[in-house]
Amino acid sequence: MKSLGAAIVSALLAVAVAYYGLVELAGLEKATAAHLASAVMAAIPYLRELFEKAFLARHHSRTPVVISIGDFGISPRRMVLYGTLIVVGAMNLGSGVGALSAWYIGVSSDIQWLRVAIIVASLIQFPATVGVGYWVGRRCASHGVTVIFLVTFLARVVTALFDAWLLVRMAAPLDVYGRWSFPSVFSNIIGGTLVFFLFSLLGYWRGRRQRVAAYLFYLLQTVSEDTRKVIVNLAFEEARARPPQARRASPP
Repeated sequence: MKSLGAAIVSALLAVAVAYYGLVELAGLEKATAAHLASAVMAAIPYLRELFEKAFLARHHSRTPVVISIGDFGISPRRMVLYGTLIVVGAMNLGSGVGALSAWYIGVSSDIQWLRVAIIVASLIQFPATVGVGYWVGRRCASHGVTVIFLVTFLARVVTALFDAWLLVRMAAPLDVYGRWSFPSVFSNIIGGTLVFFLFSLLGYWRGRRQRVAAYLFYLLQTVSEDTRKVIVNLAFEEARARPPQARRASPP
């Protein structure tokens, strides 16, 4: 918990610094700056793992502990937390970059602005969602499909609430009431969850098939070069001994 708290505090400080710089120095609108700065929250999983490794190295041993394939998987609870933070960061980054792109192009109407913002944001958000699904498939210990559903749902809830909070602070109350009603927010959350969940499934399916390969790659990094060659040669000899119709893979 200490490592998580330290990661959150570090990320919040980075968000505050980034927001100040984007508003005061770069001269961006507050809403766009808030979306871009909040993307830093996606770094919390990396910061937490970094702090945990530093803590273990200081208080236990400097020799890395080799984990088994059973311990290679990350718990579903932690995966939900990490995945949600990453997807929220990607969604806000996409929204901020989309708004900047529409402003840079110089679109005249609100409809054109919205189209450009959505297209640019999708180019960031969808690949990030597929990547999170791929990572969950490779590393989640169990209940991977449930994890990616919770990740996409919670990410949509957080981003919807974040957008509503921005509108309340930066728009007139009547404008907020007209643009944000409960049915519209609910439909946006459900619709967005389904779309991002489907994209995550594509990554999850691919990552699940490569889970053993990911562990083998990790394991090979912990042994000497000679041992790596021996393992590869053993696998090659066994693969060559199998009949061609039993081989499921082909060279890339």
